[in-house]
Amino acid sequence: MRRYLADTRAMIIFSIVCGAFIEIVIAGLSFDQSMRIRLSAIPVILFAGDPTEVTEIGYLSSQMERFPDN
Repeated sequence: MRRYLADTRAMIIFSIVCGAFIEIVIAGLSFDQSMRIRLSAIPVILFAGDPTEVTEIGYLSSQMERFPDN
């Protein structure tokens, strides 16, 4: 659960920072417009990121079982 929360927090922060940079610098939106878009995108980010996290944890734990440290 801790790993899930850490990954989710990192994904949201990364999305806000990178998305805001692109929207403000490249697209020319105002800071207010960019923050509205970023905040409204958080539910979508959480929905899209959840299956990715579950798959990643499942894959990594299966690989750790196959190749244990000696």
